[in-house]
Amino acid sequence: LTVSVLYWKVTVCEMSTKKEFVRRGPSGRQSILRPPDICDEKGVKIAMTGGRCYRIPVREMGSRYDADEGMTHEGGDLDIKLDDITGQYVLTLGDAVRPEYYKFIIGSKGATLQQLEKDTGTSITTPRTVKEQEIGIVIRGLNEQAVVSAKTRIDFIIESSKHKVPYTHFVSIPLDMSSLLDQTNQLVSDLKENYVSDTSRIHPSIFQRPEKLHLTIVMLRLYSDDDLKKAAATLKKCSQFLEEKFPGTSSSFDCRIHIKGMQIMNDDPSMVNVMYLGIDRDEFTERLLQLVDYCSQQFVLAGLCTSKETENNRRLHATLLNTKWRKDQPDPDIVEDEENELLARKRDARLSFDATGILNKYEDIDLGRHKLMRLEVSTMQEKGETGYFDSVCSINFP
Repeated sequence: LTVSVLYWKVTVCEMSTKKEFVRRGPSGRQSILRPPDICDEKGVKIAMTGGRCYRIPVREMGSRYDADEGMTHEGGDLDIKLDDITGQYVLTLGDAVRPEYYKFIIGSKGATLQQLEKDTGTSITTPRTVKEQEIGIVIRGLNEQAVVSAKTRIDFIIESSKHKVPYTHFVSIPLDMSSLLDQTNQLVSDLKENYVSDTSRIHPSIFQRPEKLHLTIVMLRLYSDDDLKKAAATLKKCSQFLEEKFPGTSSSFDCRIHIKGMQIMNDDPSMVNVMYLGIDRDEFTERLLQLVDYCSQQFVLAGLCTSKETENNRRLHATLLNTKWRKDQPDPDIVEDEENELLARKRDARLSFDATGILNKYEDIDLGRHKLMRLEVSTMQEKGETGYFDSVCSINFP
């Protein structure tokens, strides 16, 4: 008894610095038991990857962990194969990891990847050519647990890097109804004819095409088929809410939005990056904002975006001019403002424009009321048959 108590005291002392308790099972394999009194938070494991700290949910206290990793292994659903020639266990990730995440897995000068291989005792190959991308990342290890452990760590890196990759899709309400297109086409034509000039810094490329006008609800990063399926299922959840809040045409209330006014995102009309058509606030708009809130919440709960990314989505607007679409090269000879000239020379810098003239004439423009047709998840790059962004899935207003 004395020996047992002494051993436990030594173990507790070791755990206070390493936060682990090593036990050797009948097979000789080391595993780790984590006693409840040393857990910082119930059901959470802390792990380091590439110098970063990750909070890892665990199944329960006392679950078996890898002696080196300290992570729960659940590799039953992974297609890990044994190479008879090398004697190594091999896992090919294929398109499970998108190329957009490679740089985060590799890290600066390969530091993250090297540390990952060292920590897990594996060899990890990342694609260098387009053809190799079909195979994807390949993990090799001397035992199956090491391979699963490396895969788990890669999953953590991807999850923590999602906010760093570009958006691919967005949830929107298209404004491509025929009743509005004639008016917006005429408006854009007038603006290009009368306000495109070197002095105003307004270029034709910064105009949105009328058939692509929309109200953005939330931006998304959907890099896998699973993400796309989840987005479709989430949008479907919004359908019942939409039907409850927006009764059909048999009701005295219809789904018409009042588009009124030209506005800018900042206070200085001579230095503008975004100009948009405003939405008049009325009973319908208030109901529409409820739909925006509900839809945003569902996509956050589905893990497809963060709550921070939905903070400004209640400011409904249809962007008509945006300097991030600019395709002309800034010419220092026509940029009179020195500060703006320096910004224009910087890589990816946005050259603002002077919207004073447009606001003087169109600030109170009224394009009337128009019936909304659908709510949809669309790609950001591809164009559909109607000229609007290609739709992944959609639900219709009553």
